[in-house]
Order: sequence, then structure tokens, then C-alpha cells
Amino acid sequence: MNRFNIRKVLEKHTGENPDLLNSSKGKDIVVFLGKTGAGKSTLINYLSDKELKVDENGNIVLKNPMDSSAMRIGIGGDSETFLPKFIKSNGLLFYDLAGFGNTRGTAISLVNACFIKNIIENAATARLVFVAGQDEITAGRGELFKQLTMITRDLIPNEIIERFSSLVITRSTPGRSKQQLINFLQTKTDPEILAPWIEQGRLVKMSSPFGEEIDLNDKANILDAIFNTPPQKIKNINIGVIYSDKELNNLRKVYYGEIDDATHGLIKNNFDPNTLSSLDRGTLGNKKRYFQSNFLKDVFLSVDTSPLIDLLRPISEKIYHSSWDEMKDNISLTSDKIIGLIDVEIKDQEKKEVEKRRVE
Repeated sequence: MNRFNIRKVLEKHTGENPDLLNSSKGKDIVVFLGKTGAGKSTLINYLSDKELKVDENGNIVLKNPMDSSAMRIGIGGDSETFLPKFIKSNGLLFYDLAGFGNTRGTAISLVNACFIKNIIENAATARLVFVAGQDEITAGRGELFKQLTMITRDLIPNEIIERFSSLVITRSTPGRSKQQLINFLQTKTDPEILAPWIEQGRLVKMSSPFGEEIDLNDKANILDAIFNTPPQKIKNINIGVIYSDKELNNLRKVYYGEIDDATHGLIKNNFDPNTLSSLDRGTLGNKKRYFQSNFLKDVFLSVDTSPLIDLLRPISEKIYHSSWDEMKDNISLTSDKIIGLIDVEIKDQEKKEVEKRRVE
């Protein structure tokens, strides 16, 4: 993890999803959670009336893979969701969060954690939708799904997640009713694992295709389950689930770099030692006043409005402030040196003027 890799990940993703940062602010959102390959992207496209088809391998895919308004769908367990994406559907914002099982390097893990915190904490309310394949539920008597719910409890501490969540079983056997599916799953899992969603009527299914036919009858039931889920304001996301808290102190170097870049950028725009002698005393006086009164404020404003800082600060506020405090003295020393050079030039010009008047 370094600043350039983090910025590269951030710029790439915001280029593809320019409205993502702060997109949930004050909104009611639906957050889809599941392991890589569970079918979150497919489910969101299905619920959002995107045009879908069945490919030669029996997978549900987009009819138009270039549809920028849809969620890209990974095939064969490969996630297409590196970082969160969202689309508007049915009066809500549907967010597809990156599979928690993904390991793509610390820069991506960090940016992913920041976006997830930004999205969920900024929202007015959130509903959770757990997404798990039928085979995932039955494997190890539901142990994989149990792990997902445990991770989510760690991600959203101090909340009872069952109160504001639903569960969608994807790749359900075609032709099997919801009750038949529940009966089947109860014979294959420990009963308590699925009980909260069964008891609240918020376990629903998305069937696998039958031949080339996609079952559209499940859609209404899934949307009913989502809309009947009580929304919840979530105030605290524990990003340590996605990105190690122990590594947060590495962000100090990132902040140092951003502050240093802002400092030198403003110096470049406002001071060139090679042109000092060509400036009149009035201009030199203005530059001196800028570095005395406004330079430090402008560095702070530049850093404070940096997209990278905007993303990272909520997970490391104390580190940001301590980094700024440590760099502030260096910035002031740099400013003093520039003021000193300007003063030398002003005095030189004053001497020349005095000498000129003496000669005259």
C-alpha cells in the first residue's frame, strides 16, 4: 500500500463510478451482501428489470454486456465487483458491495473499506439483503452462510442485523416453491441458522433458469421482502473487517505525501525565485503578505478538499490531524524561507533605488 497505488485505485473506480462517493447521503439504501460468486450483481440486474439471457453454460448474463447502467456479472466465481457500485431501482439505491472473500491487495482493500463506510454511514437508512446460493447454504450445514452473517455482525457492531435484513437464496432448483425450498434447506442445515429470516417471512428465492427460460415470478416476492424489511440508521461501520486496523498507521505516509504535494503545488503557483528580480516592489509586497497570511490556510484547504483525503479521513481522523500538526511546522518554515528571499529582493531593490537617487 502506498499513496500512488491508493490514488490509482480511487481514480480508476471514481472514473467508472463518478457519482459513488457520498452518493448515499441522506438516502434510503439497500445493501446486498454475499460471498464472491453468490449472484449479487445478477440479482440486482434481475430486480432492476435489466435485459437478461441464459448463456450456453446455463448462466444468467446481460443481453447487452456493454450496458453501463447495469451491474457487470462475473462468471464461474470470478467477481466483477472490485469496489462498490450502485444503481437506482424501485425508488431506492441498490448497492452491490465487494465480496468480503476477495483478496486484491491492500490498496484495493483499503479503498473498498472506505467506500463501504462512506456509503452505509452516510445513508439515512439501510436495509440489508443477504445473498447466498442454494449450494452455499447446504454446504457444511450452512457454515458458509453462518460465516457471512458473523462477518456482517462484526462489520455492523451493536446492531441486530436480522431486524433489518432479508435473505435471497439464488440458484434455487427450478420449479421448487418457496416452502419446498425451506423444507429442503431445513433438512440440510442447522435450523437456527436460517430461522430468523424464515420466521419473519423474509427468506425468498431466485430460481436457476429452466433451459433458456428465466423465472420472472420470483421478482415480486423478493421486492416485497425488501420493502417489508424495516429500514435502520447505521451509525458505525467497523472497517477492520475488510482492512486491518493495524495497518491504519501506514496512512500517515499517505497524509504526509498529500500535504507535501499541496504545499509544493501552491509554492509553484505563487513563487518563482528566478523571476523575483523582475517583479516590482508592490508585487513583491503582495507575495510577502500572501505567504505571511494565506499560504498555510490555502495548504490546509487544498488538502482538506482532496478526494483522497475525503475518502480516507473518516477511518483515520486522529492520524490525519496528527499528520497535519506534524507537517504544519515544516510548512511554516518553508513559508519563512520564501518570505526571507522576498525580503532580500525588496532590500536589494531599495538599495538600488537609494543608489540611483544618490547618483542623480
